[in-house]
Amino acid sequence: MEFNPPIKERETEDLLEIVCFPNSWQLEAVEQAKTELNKRGISLEEQLQWLEKYNWYLKVELRGEKRKRALMRYNPVELILMFFQLPGTILWDWNLKREGYLRMHKQWLRVIALSLFFYACIFLSIFTQKSKSDEAWLKEIQEQDISEWEKSYYGEVRDSTIKKKDSR
Repeated sequence: MEFNPPIKERETEDLLEIVCFPNSWQLEAVEQAKTELNKRGISLEEQLQWLEKYNWYLKVELRGEKRKRALMRYNPVELILMFFQLPGTILWDWNLKREGYLRMHKQWLRVIALSLFFYACIFLSIFTQKSKSDEAWLKEIQEQDISEWEKSYYGEVRDSTIKKKDSR
């Protein structure tokens, strides 16, 4: 089977990667890489040394990535959007701490707490003001003098009790 680029034309480091990590490659590619390494005079001991060196570089890179992730944080625009999109904020990013984003995880928790407090205050103020405004509205209605309106709508109205007394 021909690979693109062909196994024979690849660099020694690429061949070592193919041989040391065979699960990522097709079996035929691994066999061709082993054959090519033997042709180039790379022994099994040198392959193991390369693998140790490669693993050491990966560990160093991973440590650096973890440090970088621990210091990353959200920018203010992202925090504001998270604040107003509370349900989505709660559903997202549950794995930030596990992935090493420590500062972002703390910011995420703070935004959720602040958002919940903010929305709770809004709902409480709405419900308390509604009952107060209803009570004030009813009180205003009861105190309203509508005698002028009655006169303009019904005209001069005499009390029916007074008429009856006069007619006797």
